[in-house]
Amino acid sequence: MFKKNFWLPALIIVISLCAITAFWLTLHNALTTRKTAVRSEQSQEQSPDEFQQMTMKIPGAEKNGYWELNIKNGKSLQDGAILKDIEGQYFSDKKPIYQISSKNGTIDWKTRTLELKNSVLLKTVDNSKILTTTELIWNPNSKKITARQGVTLKALETLISTDELFSDLTLEQVELKGMTKVIYQRAK
Repeated sequence: MFKKNFWLPALIIVISLCAITAFWLTLHNALTTRKTAVRSEQSQEQSPDEFQQMTMKIPGAEKNGYWELNIKNGKSLQDGAILKDIEGQYFSDKKPIYQISSKNGTIDWKTRTLELKNSVLLKTVDNSKILTTTELIWNPNSKKITARQGVTLKALETLISTDELFSDLTLEQVELKGMTKVIYQRAK
């Protein structure tokens, strides 16, 4: 009788230890998986060099000129930044001169060259000149604007469509390259 009573409690203890061990292993695995999932969510959300909803001030070509750009998303790099959903203005002597918008772009910190791509719109504040293009490069060092692919410039009564446009920063001296179409409309 002693043998029957000995095996039953021993069997219950072994089964209990197995159940407790299985429970702790399952709990440990669940906690470890949860920590990994939280870490991967955080890394997917934003790395330290990424930013959201930021306003950048970038020195311009003139002494008192600068870009004030509102960036929805971006990533800072060692020598520049990648920008997404860009809207902003160019100021000279604290007065807005241009308004700009674009889907994507980059900025080079050394040269302050701004390259914008996809649905680029550059216009004067008074809407006297409106430039739309697929790609625009604003180079303050050479004081040049370069626009490529699907370029349209509307100024006064003139509408110009061309492949490439090279201009000074005021859009006064314009050089057109490639297939060009000019439409002149008289004022009514």
